Amino acid sequence: MVLNLYDIQSPIQFRLNYTLIQEDPKPVYEGQPLPDISHYPILNQTQAIKDFEATFLKDCGEDKECQSDLNIQASLLNLPKDSGGYYLLHMGEKDRIQLHIAAENTQEPAYMASLYVRHSDAITFIKAEAMNVHPCFPYNVSLVECSLGNPFKKGSKNLTIYFNHRGDNEHQKLVEMEVFANTTSQEPHPKPVLEFKIRVVKKAELVIRGVGVPEQTLYGWKPIKESDLQYLDEIGPRVDHVYEVINNGPLGADRVTVHIDWPYQVNTIGPKRKWLLYIITDPIVEGDGECVMPAGRVNYLGLDKRFEADLQPLSSGYTVTESKGLISSYNTVEYIPVEPSSTPSFPMEVEFDKDQEEKIQKRKKYEETKIKITKEQWEVKKQHVKTSSTSSKTFASGRDVYNVTRAQRVRRAPADVVQAEAVLDKATGKKRQVVTMDCDRETAECFRFTCNIRNLLRGQTATIRVLARLFNETLIADYPSVDQVIINSKASLEIDPGLDIDQDTTNDVVYVSTNAQPDLDLLAISQGVPWWVILVSVLGGLLLLALIIWGCYKCGFFKRKRPDPTLSGNLEERQKLNAHGS
Repeated sequence: MVLNLYDIQSPIQFRLNYTLIQEDPKPVYEGQPLPDISHYPILNQTQAIKDFEATFLKDCGEDKECQSDLNIQASLLNLPKDSGGYYLLHMGEKDRIQLHIAAENTQEPAYMASLYVRHSDAITFIKAEAMNVHPCFPYNVSLVECSLGNPFKKGSKNLTIYFNHRGDNEHQKLVEMEVFANTTSQEPHPKPVLEFKIRVVKKAELVIRGVGVPEQTLYGWKPIKESDLQYLDEIGPRVDHVYEVINNGPLGADRVTVHIDWPYQVNTIGPKRKWLLYIITDPIVEGDGECVMPAGRVNYLGLDKRFEADLQPLSSGYTVTESKGLISSYNTVEYIPVEPSSTPSFPMEVEFDKDQEEKIQKRKKYEETKIKITKEQWEVKKQHVKTSSTSSKTFASGRDVYNVTRAQRVRRAPADVVQAEAVLDKATGKKRQVVTMDCDRETAECFRFTCNIRNLLRGQTATIRVLARLFNETLIADYPSVDQVIINSKASLEIDPGLDIDQDTTNDVVYVSTNAQPDLDLLAISQGVPWWVILVSVLGGLLLLALIIWGCYKCGFFKRKRPDPTLSGNLEERQKLNAHGS
């Protein structure tokens, strides 16, 4: 008989067999007397076998029937909940699941009481921690069994079971768990199964930030016409826009796309092409990736390099800052629009350092004719654009045809020159003239290119460097006397939707600025004094001199007054002189 010593709730069955111990009768031969049958009794076989059972002594009352009441409470300790009641498991951050269970029996002892956890095969059992609970073990790949005792007397027990998320099934987005208990004792009020649903979240928190190198630059050296350019360094000063994509985890991102809107020309209505930031070579990606440029956008004029350094990134002695908007060295100030203005501008910020203030004061003495557009011309041009505009706008003004679709946006009418805006410097209380060119305002013509970044692991950074030159001729011709010209590029990142990765999108866009100021000394040298100004000045000087001479003549300035010798005073004077002479 094999006994199940663990089951003490069920009675033990016994069978009793009765047999007679006697000798077999001897064989009788012919002529011998028969044996005495009283020496060979026969047992009644119906009474030879006796079945009965024995029960264990249990604390189950007079009826010997245990009636238990098992209550189970469970919770996931380390996982938050969303608004829908689902627990959230962020892959790569919290791969371990802690299931805390409290079991309580409020009635008679529960025999063969066990606790069970049924779970999805996406998680595996690691261990269980408890002081007064028998070890847990995996019954199979999706069921864990823990003994609560035999019997589980009135009272409570607590344990924590640890599971690990395997993470090898990227398409399994939901993990389900069920917790329940049973016993061989009677349960008049059985409890429902506890269910837990865990949503598997793949999260990679990506941040993009950027900076212009240098952040401040000057323009003003002698401009060279576009048709006369031969070398890249003749365009204007070097400026680089640097973008950094940082993965703060917890997961890696296999495929990340960065879209960059680049301001390559001024958005004007005139026929002349006005370059802004001229890309001189293909963007450089530091990391696993590359940029895909539209045809004809890199070194469009086909200029040669004069030095090897022309195609090398500028010094990296800068600080890349995170931004949700415009990157600049400004502080928030009061914004004052300057007429004419067709659309509200972005809030501007300004703070001028000492060097800038000196340049501004010097600029006040510098006279320069500035091209402006009158209100009447503005209205005429605005009407012209309205009549020729469509939902898909095509600009063909002596430049490459560039199609831009603006969904749910009214396009502002471009002018010959982007108008300056006044900003108030709170530190000095003075107004500054600032011109801003970017894609969102539509004050700059932009094209978009994409950079693909692969295998960006947690804690890693990918850097994109766009090497360009500021087109000196454009700024000298149109903005010689403003305080500052701000040119913004825009970069936004996107994770492949097929990866189903959640992330905060509030820091997925950055604006990088090039802040350019006119250098008055270079402007004076490069532009010189026109010949007609010299001629008018000479003629004006001669005319002024002639007027002065004529006025003096009319006033008798050139008539010399001689003394009358017949006057008595003069006669005495002459006599004295003659006496001394003799």
